[in-house]
Order: sequence, then structure tokens, then C-alpha cells
Amino acid sequence: MQLTQGLKRARSLYGHSVAVTSGERHFSWDELVDRVARLAAALRGLGMESGDRVAMLGENSHRSIELYYGPCWGGGVFVPLNPRLSEGEILAQLRDAEPMALILDQALAGRAGKFLTEVASLKAVISAGDDPVPPGTLSYE
Repeated sequence: MQLTQGLKRARSLYGHSVAVTSGERHFSWDELVDRVARLAAALRGLGMESGDRVAMLGENSHRSIELYYGPCWGGGVFVPLNPRLSEGEILAQLRDAEPMALILDQALAGRAGKFLTEVASLKAVISAGDDPVPPGTLSYE
């Protein structure tokens, strides 16, 4: 059984029902699955292959759920990181995990350049949020 099978089943049973509430935003199962599939396609477009890892550094939000399932939907592996760790500890975990992409909360997007230069496996750093992002960083809304 694939991890994403539960999403597909929930969509077929509850498509228009609310799946996720994050602040004032609400997403139905149809919307959530669509966002997960689009994220998976975007990661594949960035070069993610089966078994590649995608790390996330940020607080819990609707994006956390999408990021948990998105890499798996595209054949990759989700690697959650703790934003409360020191920068050195985060860098050590990134080097060890060797993710092909790192998705950062917008509040942490200023670290993107450092992570790109310090972690050889990274092909992309993506800022998750609604505001403009630093140069060299991709955006995920």
C-alpha cells in the first residue's frame, strides 16, 4: 500500500468536504489532493527521481500536510527538519539526508543562500509562503 492511497480514498469518499483548516484557509479533499499532485509534479520538474529526498524546515501549517504527501506522490521521500535546532545542527542533518530540495517557511527564506552553498545535494531551495522571496529561491504558495 502506498502512503498516498489514503488521500486518494478520502478524495473519492469526501471530495468536497473540508480536509484541512489552517487559520482562515480551508481546503477540501479535492483541493488538497490537487495541491499535493501539483507539488509532486513541480518537484519532478526540478529533477526529483524515485527515492530522492525533499526536506522541509518550518512550522506546522497546511503546507506541512502537502509537503508530507507531495514528495511521496512523486516517488520521493519527505524529510521533516526541526526549525528549533541551531543552524549547525540543521546543516548537519541536511548533509546527512542529502535532499535534492529544501522547502523553507517564508520566515526562514533568508537562510536559502547559506543552505544552497553548504549542502552539495541541493538542486533547489523553495520558500513556502505568499510574500516575495529572496533572489535564487523558488516560491511555493
